[in-house]
Amino acid sequence: MVYMKINITNLIYLAMGVFGVFLALKLFNGGVGAVDKKEVISFIKEGALIVDVRTDEEFAFGHYANAKNIPVDQVESRLKEFGDKERKIVVYCRSGGRSSKAKGILEANGFKSIVNGGGLSDMPEVK
Repeated sequence: MVYMKINITNLIYLAMGVFGVFLALKLFNGGVGAVDKKEVISFIKEGALIVDVRTDEEFAFGHYANAKNIPVDQVESRLKEFGDKERKIVVYCRSGGRSSKAKGILEANGFKSIVNGGGLSDMPEVK
């Protein structure tokens, strides 16, 4: 057997490497900041279009009430389905990364009022 001497310096380097990979993945996946639940609730109460940007399979497994499924890789080709560019829109996915990407696509195409709801588990119940 080969034994490796582990010291504090090696552990620090390992931790820094893991943290660096985590940050790189967050940036690569579009990252997502903190979800502003008050804004999401306000948008929903005002009749926003709620769009689930996960895959069809994920959507079929469970989704937010009254959500429309437009997978993130189809957002640009289905822009007409989002309606008026002034319409309020809430996008969400599994963790917030794909919805962040969808929000960016919509904004780049002139949509003005989009909020990233984060992941499905972040979406608030609104009555």
